[in-house]
Amino acid sequence: MFRAKIYPQLGMPIDSELTDSPHDSRSRPAAASTWTQGPATTTSKAPISVDPSHPPSPPAPSARFEEPLSAPALAALPPAKPPLVAEALKSEGLATATAAKTGAQTKVIAALAVALMIAAFGGYLYVSSQREQEHAAVLARQEAEGQARRDAEAKAAQAAEQARLAEERARDAEERAKSAQQGKGQEEAARLAPEAEQNQVEEPRHQLASQSPAPASTLDTSSAESLIRQMLSAAERKNDSELTALLGRITALPKPVRGSRKTARALNADGLAQLRDGAANQAIGTLRQAVEADPGDVEIVDNLSYASIKAGDYKSARAAGFAALTIAPSRSSAWANLGIALAETEGENQAVAAFANAYRFTGDAPKSIAYLESLSQNDSSLKVRAAAKRALSIVAPNPPA
Repeated sequence: MFRAKIYPQLGMPIDSELTDSPHDSRSRPAAASTWTQGPATTTSKAPISVDPSHPPSPPAPSARFEEPLSAPALAALPPAKPPLVAEALKSEGLATATAAKTGAQTKVIAALAVALMIAAFGGYLYVSSQREQEHAAVLARQEAEGQARRDAEAKAAQAAEQARLAEERARDAEERAKSAQQGKGQEEAARLAPEAEQNQVEEPRHQLASQSPAPASTLDTSSAESLIRQMLSAAERKNDSELTALLGRITALPKPVRGSRKTARALNADGLAQLRDGAANQAIGTLRQAVEADPGDVEIVDNLSYASIKAGDYKSARAAGFAALTIAPSRSSAWANLGIALAETEGENQAVAAFANAYRFTGDAPKSIAYLESLSQNDSSLKVRAAAKRALSIVAPNPPA
């Protein structure tokens, strides 16, 4: 209960009771004075009569009266509210402010969390994109390397096929040339046979005494080697007619029986590969197997002579050289290999004659001269260099400057 005491000049009762109900503020007059709270002193509700000539004395200080306010000031005052209601509203305001502050903080935290999630997702997308690009680059590089490897293999296979075809064409051309040479040699030999026999009778006996015995064979190799040595002697004497006659006689001799060309050629290729790798001794063994597979292949027999030279086995090289010339007495490379072997085993004169025949039967004179010049300057053997130099002075006495 609240009790208010105002002056009687305001035209209101001195004592009036108010409650803190909301209805009290509506029933309260507009010119009410300041409210004070205190215990109720009376229970009577009747108005008190006041003598206008004797106004009441001011209230005691303990009653906490305040100075009176003018009517306009009283009208301007807001409606008084009970203290409990004010405290409740104040608490409610504080709660509302706290809730608003907490809500704002929550929104900021949520916004930061969303931003972090977006940033993390963007980083994941970027890393994934980089990985995909790197993977695509690796795949592209692997594909390019694979394509380059396939192209290289295709080119190598094409080159090998072209080399095989060139080898076959060269072999066919060589066989045709050999057949033509054989036919020509036989005709020339028949024409010059009487003269050759007469020259053989007049040949000094000391030249025949220097001949070494020929190895045994299924063919008449001793007779063939004897004729080849006679060709060496005729070359020393520069007797072309005798050389032609001897060439025809050697060509007319029986040749080795041909064997498996395919097997022999495969072994020959293996032997040449070993020779290129520097394994001359292994190449000799492989090429001997090739000769056994096809004894009539003069190219394989000639390669065996060359491999024996590379291995330093000059006696075997000499034997293989005689065998190759028995099959094809006009083969220039066989005469060249025989010249190297003779320079190391028999002497310079025989070697010079063999080199001269290599030049005589060549189909490419400049190439043969270049070969002899290379031997005369670069060969490791002093004997070979000396023989090649002498042969050059015979076949090319005036070399171009």
